[in-house]
Amino acid sequence: MAIGVNLTPVGLGDVQVSLAWDAPSDIDLHLVEPDSVTGAASGFELYCGASADTATQGKLVLDSHAACNIDGENNENITFQGGTPLRGQYIVRVDNWSACSQTRINYVVTVNVKGQPTQTFVGVFTDPGDQGGGGSGTTILPGGSTTTFAY
Repeated sequence: MAIGVNLTPVGLGDVQVSLAWDAPSDIDLHLVEPDSVTGAASGFELYCGASADTATQGKLVLDSHAACNIDGENNENITFQGGTPLRGQYIVRVDNWSACSQTRINYVVTVNVKGQPTQTFVGVFTDPGDQGGGGSGTTILPGGSTTTFAY
């Protein structure tokens, strides 16, 4: 599957999660940070409704096609530029907020963690969207498991 994307400089950090897709639709990237005490993936959730964590400097630095206001970017990006990501488990989710009249949306998620190989996951949405908020999102791995990674 090939996905055409526009390149937009968004910054890097020790942890960077990017989402790209191939249709003018509102797809949302969610990243659940670790709990600062236990390290379990149950901390702050970064997404369009909570786009920055002041404690870790985690931030959604690109939010494309919000509420079907099409901007041509087809990309969302979360990074910890200038901050320190928490150690522990993270959860990555992708939510089809609105297909914006599209019938098929192919997407790819790229996870870059300093010192680890890049992880890439692909998927497709064929539903109209759920307009979900915090806690929403579709799994991005086969077999029904949400993508997690450790930092």
